[in-house]
Amino acid sequence: MTQLRKRVVTALQQRRPSVAERAARDWLVRQPGNADAQLLLQQALVEQGRVDAAIAHLRASLTNTDAPVRVATALAHQLLAAGDDAAALTVLQQYRHNAAANLEFQALLAAVFERTGDYPAAFDRYGYLVTQRPQQGAWWVGLAISSEALGRRGDARAAYQTARSVENLDPALARYASERLAQLGDKQ
Repeated sequence: MTQLRKRVVTALQQRRPSVAERAARDWLVRQPGNADAQLLLQQALVEQGRVDAAIAHLRASLTNTDAPVRVATALAHQLLAAGDDAAALTVLQQYRHNAAANLEFQALLAAVFERTGDYPAAFDRYGYLVTQRPQQGAWWVGLAISSEALGRRGDARAAYQTARSVENLDPALARYASERLAQLGDKQ
């Protein structure tokens, strides 16, 4: 089905999302559960400004896909972009056990826990994540934010300090970590 994929991708690259949509739908007729086709159709719908249709498509795709975690992740991102944090959390919770080893999925789940105010769950997820990939500065900031929300100022300070020491930390997150450390009384 490489030709079908190529047709969809080429149409998207040429900024012809309606052509991409038709090609993706054709691909899905031939391979109904193909996650690549499902995700490219979602992209074509979004590029046409049809976000609700993209969300509905992803929801329907979850019942028949060869990559449920990928589709669930895309649906959660789409729901977050639409401002429906609670629905995104519900989707992620349904697939979390299928994605136990998928660190990006777990990071998204942690961020949504944080956005929805479930700081104990966010603290738990970020704590796990930083043990798996300690060089990921954004996860240290997430752990610090959750720690702070739980009143664990010492843990928050330590996590912010670790985040600042990570080489790949986004400059905006580095500034945020420095500001929070100043607020928490960091003397460095």
